[in-house]
Amino acid sequence: MRSTPGVELRSYFGSQSADLDGSLNLAGIKDPAVDALIEKVVAAKTREDMTVAARALDRVLRAGHYWVPHWYKGSNTVAYWDKFSRPETKPKYDRGILDTWWFNQAEAAKVETAKTAAASTTADEITTADETEDDGSRLWLILGGVLLAVLGIALYLRGRRKAQI
Repeated sequence: MRSTPGVELRSYFGSQSADLDGSLNLAGIKDPAVDALIEKVVAAKTREDMTVAARALDRVLRAGHYWVPHWYKGSNTVAYWDKFSRPETKPKYDRGILDTWWFNQAEAAKVETAKTAAASTTADEITTADETEDDGSRLWLILGGVLLAVLGIALYLRGRRKAQI
């Protein structure tokens, strides 16, 4: 998508592209409010009008909480801070993330405590971690160099063999 939104918004979010095979509207958005705001963005005469319409479109899209499926993966991954509580019985045909989760003050305090503890890690621990990481990086760098050398030699020998034939 371009830096300045325009007609491509129809392909990404427009109702007409929702049912087209291979379209960019992966979430299948069909919303007359979204279509109207897209047209406002496209028809804007000034930068200010376009910005206002684009921000309104952004708010409407974010409020829709659209889900784009991972067609190459048999499960969906959700990342979240561990400061929410969920019901023990989950919805049968829904992830229930927004509808059934609630903010848990006690869990949020644990997250803040963990963040504070992580931030106060001593300089020695950081140095040790960096040295360990450097050793692992060096090993991979050496292995990569050896692999490239072996591939180079193999290609060189293959070229010589073809030249002799």
